[in-house]
Amino acid sequence: MMETLVIQSNTSELAKVESFIWNVVCERHITNYYGSMSVALMHAVRNAMEHGNKNDVKKSVSIECSDCDGGLRFSVADQGEGFDYGRFGEFPLSDNCGSGIYLMKCLSDGLVYEEGGRKVVMDFDVNGIDEEVAAERRWTLNRVSKKEEVLLH
Repeated sequence: MMETLVIQSNTSELAKVESFIWNVVCERHITNYYGSMSVALMHAVRNAMEHGNKNDVKKSVSIECSDCDGGLRFSVADQGEGFDYGRFGEFPLSDNCGSGIYLMKCLSDGLVYEEGGRKVVMDFDVNGIDEEVAAERRWTLNRVSKKEEVLLH
């Protein structure tokens, strides 16, 4: 089953994305995966709005979700020109450059770019996730939340 949400490139639309993700996990009774999915997908959507569509509210961002072997596959596509995703390695280049991509890689079980970087596809395993992987994701989320708390104060 494919589920789709299309929003404008406007941060006021982000609540719709959070609701979309929440509805997906609730329908499948996997709400314990909401945190890592939400953080990864919200970074992808923000990147699509800001870097892909250059905050042009006339352009849209499309979020799709489908079931795949043992999990969920989400894609986020923008209407921008794409980017050279190969220049982003395993670690963020700085706090302001590449940290979203780094988190998307850490919190998903597979990440690929398509359409010249205009579309990111992330897989999330939900059946039989390895405890070591789950612990690493909790550590990453905890570290990010502490960094965001410092930035907010």
